[in-house]
Amino acid sequence: MTRCEVLVQRARELGNENERIYGFCGQATIGAVMDTAGGIDPAVYKASTSLAGGACYACSACGAYTGGILCISSYAGRESSDRLDESGRRWTCNQLCRKLYDKFIETYGTISCDGLQRFHVGRTFDLWIQEEKDKFIALGSHDTICPSICGNAAAWVVEILFDAGYIS
Repeated sequence: MTRCEVLVQRARELGNENERIYGFCGQATIGAVMDTAGGIDPAVYKASTSLAGGACYACSACGAYTGGILCISSYAGRESSDRLDESGRRWTCNQLCRKLYDKFIETYGTISCDGLQRFHVGRTFDLWIQEEKDKFIALGSHDTICPSICGNAAAWVVEILFDAGYIS
């Protein structure tokens, strides 16, 4: 196996494990990338707490997807000292993040939490209603569905960053 393949496999395993054990898909994905490749400030992990369930259980953009964007941006994004973006890093970062978007669309047809729910189980759930959340959990949301999404997201992020030369 190449170094990239080893890192990608490890990120996938950790993303899956993190979501299954600890929950909170944004943090599960970020934690997997942090523990695989480093390079991400722990404050990013903390700041991603409410990305779960499509941003505070609103079922909007998937937490694994937005967590992945935060990981890529941690490596490729512009610094606060470069607000005019004289380095051109905004465009580079957006190009890399678009690769993650493309992977989600190619695999799932969506980047939204509710779209991923429909993709996997044919309907959406209001995660603020305990009864609805329990139904989603009973269908495997934290056993297989969300862990596999987080594992894929973490693996894709590591692959994107590796290919772009940000990790080796």
